[in-house]
Amino acid sequence: MPGRAKARVNDVPVEHPRSSPDSRVLSDLRSDLLSRMRFVAAFTWFYGYSSVRRGAWFVVSYLSLPLSLLFFIYVISHGQYLDYGILGGLLGIMSGNELAAVGDFVFLKTQLKVQDLLVASKIGPADYMAALAASNFMFSLPGLLLYLVIGFLVGMLTWVNIWGILLLMMALVLTSASLAAMIASRISHVRNVWGISSLLSVVLTVLPPLYYPYSALPKPVLYALMLSPSTPVSVVSQAYLGLGQYDPLALLALGIELVAFPVLALKFMRWTDRRKSPSTLIRMEEEQKPAPQVTFVEGLPPTPANFSPRDRTCDFRSQNGISRPCFMSRLFWPWQPRDPQQKSARLVPRHFHGSALPVPLSQS
Repeated sequence: MPGRAKARVNDVPVEHPRSSPDSRVLSDLRSDLLSRMRFVAAFTWFYGYSSVRRGAWFVVSYLSLPLSLLFFIYVISHGQYLDYGILGGLLGIMSGNELAAVGDFVFLKTQLKVQDLLVASKIGPADYMAALAASNFMFSLPGLLLYLVIGFLVGMLTWVNIWGILLLMMALVLTSASLAAMIASRISHVRNVWGISSLLSVVLTVLPPLYYPYSALPKPVLYALMLSPSTPVSVVSQAYLGLGQYDPLALLALGIELVAFPVLALKFMRWTDRRKSPSTLIRMEEEQKPAPQVTFVEGLPPTPANFSPRDRTCDFRSQNGISRPCFMSRLFWPWQPRDPQQKSARLVPRHFHGSALPVPLSQS
């Protein structure tokens, strides 16, 4: 076979240089970072852009409050405090939608089970928080563009000071989204979340000095409101635009919140449910009792064999084959506790105790 011999002669083994451990680590880190960025981008497109495209009325809904406040500020102040209304609308839309993400966290966790799906992947809580924050920013983008256009038209914003306002808005996104994640992780049912999210979005965007000068507040009240993420951002923004004096405490509070809120959110966020962790499921499976048996005694209602208050999923069947849930059996047939001396005895209803004896296993 001359062809094969020629191929063997012409084939020259090429030695590929071995990759160093450092290069492999850098490659793994790069691929991991790219996968996380793709997840954030996909989630932003799915939950941010799609929500704006399919539900434009939701944009009108969150714009109703800041536009109404802007109208009242213009009418009452005769245009004197119009700049405060525009700045407050920018920060209020951003903070309100990020705080309303409490409902998104709980809904995606309890109803759609998105968090349970992501737990089994390489996505961590920080990636999930970043994705939800980015999606809410995308959802807020139409309202923000409207207020930016109004700010340019009235001369409050220019191409010089717009970059500082955008940077402060990004800081507000980070702190508000972290606070929303920290609160939402402690809510176990979706029915409790809508009232909490509405209350947070109103209290933390209307009471702080977003739509009015912060100098109108007494110092103790202003310092108490610094706990809200929007207050230090608003104070610094008003000073940056020349609407007030710089407050060193606001700068300090903003710096602390930029570090403390994300750290606390990652620390106290319930990413995995302990009740559903593998170790807990294995322990529950080991401790699980055998399925309860049912014995029938003439003249007595059926009695489950291994009934205990912890058995909440036992299949309680009557003589005609109709299944009754265990809590119904506990409600209508209060069972007498098993006698530890008679390990082979069935349970007897309490109201029959004394007139009937326990039935041994040999007779069941």
